[in-house]
Amino acid sequence: MGLAPTTYSDSLLGGARADRACDYEFVEYAPNARLARRSACGRALVGALCVFATLFVSSLDTFARIAVRVLSAQANGVPAPATVETCANGFPSDFIWGLGTAAYQIEGGAKLAGRQASVWDTFSHAPGTTFGGQTGDVACDHFHLWRGDIELMRSIGLRHYRFSLSWSRMMNWDDNRRIMVPNEPGIAFYKALLEGLAQAGISAHITLYHWDLPQVLHDLKGGWHTPANSAMLDEFERYATLAFERFGTLGNVKTWFTFNEPWTFTVAGYSAGNHAPGCVPFQPD
Repeated sequence: MGLAPTTYSDSLLGGARADRACDYEFVEYAPNARLARRSACGRALVGALCVFATLFVSSLDTFARIAVRVLSAQANGVPAPATVETCANGFPSDFIWGLGTAAYQIEGGAKLAGRQASVWDTFSHAPGTTFGGQTGDVACDHFHLWRGDIELMRSIGLRHYRFSLSWSRMMNWDDNRRIMVPNEPGIAFYKALLEGLAQAGISAHITLYHWDLPQVLHDLKGGWHTPANSAMLDEFERYATLAFERFGTLGNVKTWFTFNEPWTFTVAGYSAGNHAPGCVPFQPD
């Protein structure tokens, strides 16, 4: 498969990566880029606050509706509606409440347990791409603090936890075979995490891909932006199969997700350019 030469904006990378295989260019200030320039922990915090604010407003609306119905019923001599039914606010009895994270946003340990670089490592280390130049090299240091994180989950009564696997930690590039192969130290990290969650009575919901494509697959196999790229499909199949085989038999793994927010990482990563790998359609001079 032939790959077009890379073109990067000199204002961002100074031509330092002119050998990378991508027919797109990096831009320093893409539309709405500032909205995405937060640290990994900061994005998680802002996301949590947004969810809290949404639930808070929703709760206020619910309570207001309850008050109106109760007062109206009392004024007309009609029995008030059952509060328990109304407070359900439309959620079914088996609705699952939990917390969610993403590997690059919380793990850290960027070069530990055999992990190789992802497109987010490369992108966040380029000048002007993140707020204050922050990266996920350490992030929330979940790689070292996962036991304490599980204890925090257990202490607040959490029963469901959604997290993503780092493809770059699960697999490494094999130069001889020219494919990604299992990385046992990285797999062992996730196995220990899953066992810890099980001991705490927490069900695991695993996302296979949360935007952190291995950089080597972007460089050598064209990444996601190459049309009809069967090589990438084969790589993802090997990765998904590995995850299913190693973790699918664990009793506390309840759900598998393939791609987290595919619209976001395709548009922001390969059109707007404000997410990794920071590409925009090539515009000839």
